[in-house]
Amino acid sequence: MDTKPSTIDGFLYTVPTPGARPGTAQFELISSPTDDPADDTVFSCTTEEPRIADALLTEIQPGEPEDQAVVDGFRAMLAAVRNPEPWTPGRSLDVAVRIGPFVERAHPRPGDDYGPEMIAVALVHPDTPHAAAYLHGRQLGYTERGWLRCETTAILGTWQPGYAMLTHAAANLPLPDDIGMDLAHYALYIEARSRDDSRDGFTLLRLGPYTQTRHAQQDYVRLTAALDGRETTIVPGYRVSARYAPFDVGDHQLFADPYEADAAALLDAAVAGVSA
Repeated sequence: MDTKPSTIDGFLYTVPTPGARPGTAQFELISSPTDDPADDTVFSCTTEEPRIADALLTEIQPGEPEDQAVVDGFRAMLAAVRNPEPWTPGRSLDVAVRIGPFVERAHPRPGDDYGPEMIAVALVHPDTPHAAAYLHGRQLGYTERGWLRCETTAILGTWQPGYAMLTHAAANLPLPDDIGMDLAHYALYIEARSRDDSRDGFTLLRLGPYTQTRHAQQDYVRLTAALDGRETTIVPGYRVSARYAPFDVGDHQLFADPYEADAAALLDAAVAGVSA
C-alpha cells in the first residue's frame, strides 16, 4: 500500500522514547479537530529527523515546566515549514536558505538582493542580534564567511523564528567548509588571446573587487561596448574580450579599484601601456 505524507497538529501525549533504529524517536501525539475532548485522537508517531529526535529525547522530561516551551518551538518549526512566508526581492528582509539538510538564516546584501536567479547574502546566527548569538556564531563559523552568492532557488522564504530548530546552531554543529555558496565579490578580467587559436595570451587589465554584482555587470556591458568592432585591432595579433569572475584575493595587488576610476579610462590606459 502506498503511503502519503500528512500533517497533524497536536500536543505530546506521552514522554518520547528512543525508536527502534538509532537516531530516531517515537512518541504519541494527541490531536482534536474540535475543542471537545471526545474528539481527541492519539497518534503513534516516529521521527527519523536526527535534530528533532534529539530534542524530543533530551529536552522533554515529565513534569518540567520547560516542556511546553519545547513543544511550542516544535510547533513553530512545523508552522514555518508548512506555511513559508514568501520572499520578494529587494525588501532587505532576512531569508531562510537551505544548506544541505539544514536551514540557515541569511541577511541579503543591500542593493544586491534583486535576483532573479542570484543574490548576495551573509549567513547569520539564528538568534541574531543577541550578544550570545554572536559569540556562538563565531565558534560555529557563521561570522567568517563574508558575502556569498546565493541561488534564489535555495531560498525557502522570509526568515521565521520557527526555522531556528533546523539550523546548525541548534544542533551545536559548525558550518561545513563547503556550503555550496561561492564568495560574492566579483572582478572583471580584460584578456588578450592570440588570434591563431593557440593558448598564448595575457591579462590586459584586472578590475576589482566589486562589492555588488550589478556594478560588475554594468562595467562589463560598458567595456564590451567599448571593445565592439575593435576586439581584433586594439592589440595587434590578439583578440581582446572582457569576462567577470570571482575576485582573487590572493592577487589583490594586481587589480585596479573600479570605484576610484572610470573603467573605460582604465582600459584605454592599459592598451596604451601595451602599445608603448
